[in-house]
Amino acid sequence: MDCWKIIVAALLCLIPLSVHLYDDRNGDRKKVNDMIALSIAAIAISMGLWWSLDIYFLRTLALMSGLHFMFFDYLINIILYRNKVIERPGAEKWLTYMGDTSKIDRWSFWRDMNPWMRLYLKFVVLNASLIIFLYL
Repeated sequence: MDCWKIIVAALLCLIPLSVHLYDDRNGDRKKVNDMIALSIAAIAISMGLWWSLDIYFLRTLALMSGLHFMFFDYLINIILYRNKVIERPGAEKWLTYMGDTSKIDRWSFWRDMNPWMRLYLKFVVLNASLIIFLYL
């Protein structure tokens, strides 16, 4: 795959994450609408990249999912703090913030897991999505 295609695709794959962060900047109020809009955007971008740059759509969906899974919780924590929606957590709390509406954040094994282990697993998922995007 050409380098310029990788750069364009990676930048476009950040759009759903950016939209979700912008939409939730004052807290998550419309969970179902968020997920529908994000799914439509992700599929539209993936299909557009498939059609225009000949990058198979499952590859871009994997990259979008990996980016979102890795970065959303940490970035929304910063945004919510800056918008005064949440109080500043202590230094140890930056990795422990989890939403109340996400299904995965309510699973007991995920909630009870060490925050550093969650970060490690998110990193593994991101790397797997990059491998799928670049090599499969």
